[in-house]
Amino acid sequence: MTHVQDDLHTAGFHLTAVSERAELGPIRGKALCDLGRISCIHFEENGDLRDAEISIRHHETAVTLLPDLKEGLIAHHYLCEALIARYKRFGDISDLNTVIRKLEPLLRSPKVGSAPASHRAVAHSCLASAYRLRHLTNRSPDDCQAAIDSYQAALYFGIRPHVRASTISLYGLTLQSHPEYEMDSVKGEDMRANATLALLQANEMTPARHRDKPMRLGHYGNALLGQFRKSGWPEQVHVALQAHRDALSATTESDPHRITHLRNLGLTLVHSSTALSAPDNVREDRLSQQHVLRDPSVLGLPSDAARAGIDSGNLNGALELLENGRSILWTQMFHLRTPVADLVELNPELAADIQQVGKSLEYSSTKLQNERPHLRRHLAVRWETLIQQVRQLPGFDRFLLPKTVTDLANSVDGGSCVIFTAAKDQCDALIFDQGQVKHVPLSKFNREKIESLAIRTNDSSADALNPRLWLCPTGPFSRLPMHAAGLYTKGKADCLSDRFIVSYTPTLSALLNAR
Repeated sequence: MTHVQDDLHTAGFHLTAVSERAELGPIRGKALCDLGRISCIHFEENGDLRDAEISIRHHETAVTLLPDLKEGLIAHHYLCEALIARYKRFGDISDLNTVIRKLEPLLRSPKVGSAPASHRAVAHSCLASAYRLRHLTNRSPDDCQAAIDSYQAALYFGIRPHVRASTISLYGLTLQSHPEYEMDSVKGEDMRANATLALLQANEMTPARHRDKPMRLGHYGNALLGQFRKSGWPEQVHVALQAHRDALSATTESDPHRITHLRNLGLTLVHSSTALSAPDNVREDRLSQQHVLRDPSVLGLPSDAARAGIDSGNLNGALELLENGRSILWTQMFHLRTPVADLVELNPELAADIQQVGKSLEYSSTKLQNERPHLRRHLAVRWETLIQQVRQLPGFDRFLLPKTVTDLANSVDGGSCVIFTAAKDQCDALIFDQGQVKHVPLSKFNREKIESLAIRTNDSSADALNPRLWLCPTGPFSRLPMHAAGLYTKGKADCLSDRFIVSYTPTLSALLNAR
């Protein structure tokens, strides 16, 4: 038995004595409240239903002994907490219905005004939890809105400091689950802004070494990423990227949530790459787009995303992140052929509409964001409508969607492709052959070492033999003669170009389009 369990056992012994000897009234009611809380703690630790039933029984008796809401509201709160704990363990939604049925009329009663503000705050928070959990089951917009209203009331009455961060965090997450959160409406914009602010506050209130710090960093990063999808502001995705990096750094290798943070980081890295397609006037002091795109830290974003996929064990996802991120960079740097160019040949009027709305969206994201927000919302709806029209055309069902491993399978038909990635901390090789992705770690190298090696090495060429091998170097690997890689001993060399017909490709998509 731990010291905490021992203390709880001792407290329970004394409280039982008080509850048995005290006369019916406030003293006995308060003792039963405390006994019920101890039983609820035991239930949450061991899951024994008998502890939950004892807790509920004690609290129900305490409620009858404390009819005055000035002292009795907290007893109702503890009873409802026990019911919610039982629901979380066994999933009986009738427990949530009971909580709502008990607390809703109490908190609307004029008599509740006599209760301390702190008691009203925790009761509203408990009611909010019940509505939120029921909403996750039935997806009722009314339950979601009721949860939001109850969280706002809890914060208004002054939730206690030790639970304030968690309450604010749950409030922000509940806003994100509201049906109007993703809508292009004034209410949707307000919800996204309020959710981001709430999750930022919850994160800032959480100490660096607190167990919930990584989770709250991740929630804040996801909220910013959601705003970026609507606004297109690069600053939002860049802050989200840092939040997810911090969340990952705050977890250990054994943390079961680490894979979630890796996934969030990889997804944000891809969006960070797409942010580079924003116009140069997003900020008047921003460097030119071409200069930004050639920045080594920018060129390394797809490799960092692939590294996150490799770390999570998702090799297909790693290849897709790398391929789509690099395709975006190459298209922006060299104005390569885009899917819209293909659409011109089939439906020039629809292609012209998409290009016009796209340019208008770019302009509205900078010049009209504050002056005419309704115009931007209209353009965003028009853009989605046009995209859906294009995807109904034959051969355009994945228009502007990222390519999957299945889509890329034909790009190396009759050969293999080795993609070299140089992430910040480690380099890797991904071998793409017959639709399968294999991983070869290059653990002795990182981006800095490859960049240094590339500076010292001059390219060379050699004759090549069968079979075909495609090389797809990324980042600093693109400046190295990868076809000359091999085993070198005194007087003898055995390199790739001696064994394969070696060719280079900037991306797998380029190979696919060339066929």
